[in-house]
Amino acid sequence: MYGQTEATARISYVPPDRLGEKLGSVGLPMDNLMIRIVDDEGRELPAGQTGEIRCAVRRLLWIL
Repeated sequence: MYGQTEATARISYVPPDRLGEKLGSVGLPMDNLMIRIVDDEGRELPAGQTGEIRCAVRRLLWIL
């Protein structure tokens, strides 16, 4: 489970039946959240890259 102080208490989770699949993973987005990993200029990064975590509620536009 992962959360950050600027967001809700939790933004992602790993289902119990998948705990051993990806060690070190923060898991899947919680319901109604969209998560992106972006570079210093806000461009979305491909899987496996290191960057800043950005999240938004699905009902809102991406304005980050």
